[in-house]
Amino acid sequence: SSYIHTYIHSCIPHRFGAELCFTQMFNSNSMISADDYLDNNFQTCPADRPLIVQIAGHNPAVMLQAARMVEDKCDAIDINLGCPQGIAKRGRYGAFLMEELELLHEIVSLLSTNLKIPVTCKTRIYQGEDGLERSIKLCETLVNAGAQMLTIHGRTREQKQQATGSCDWERVAEIKKHFGDKVPIIANGGIETIEDVYICL
Repeated sequence: SSYIHTYIHSCIPHRFGAELCFTQMFNSNSMISADDYLDNNFQTCPADRPLIVQIAGHNPAVMLQAARMVEDKCDAIDINLGCPQGIAKRGRYGAFLMEELELLHEIVSLLSTNLKIPVTCKTRIYQGEDGLERSIKLCETLVNAGAQMLTIHGRTREQKQQATGSCDWERVAEIKKHFGDKVPIIANGGIETIEDVYICL
């Protein structure tokens, strides 16, 4: 059954040495409006911990309500600001919130103030002459609002499907250098082989 498959799959990473696991992205609107959404998409077990549940949305109150539904089953809530797909654009979430800094500050601040567990964020980068400056400003907005860890996908919002291209780990490194030890930074994207892991590190 899909439940058994999800349960076994979710417990495997820690058994093989993973120190932290994330769920897939959950839509916060669906979490609070569809009675069977979580039952059909989220099964977990104690062996999954530490576990971060990732949610997406644009309504701060809805996202807080959704996060509260799972905060006792995980160790942090991650806000997805990295999804570049068309469904995210239509739903106004994921990477399509990267320019809405005031809204992002409101979302992160509300969740970090009202949840019992930490709030983290996943986002992407900007390119161009001002790309580093804009990327740092976005990340500073999230950290100043209460994000306790950032996952940075080293591609832009436009890099998807046939235009995916390579991952800019140097840009991630520049952001990491800017923040120093203030918050943990996870480099994301472009990992296909173990050699990629070493290059990224």
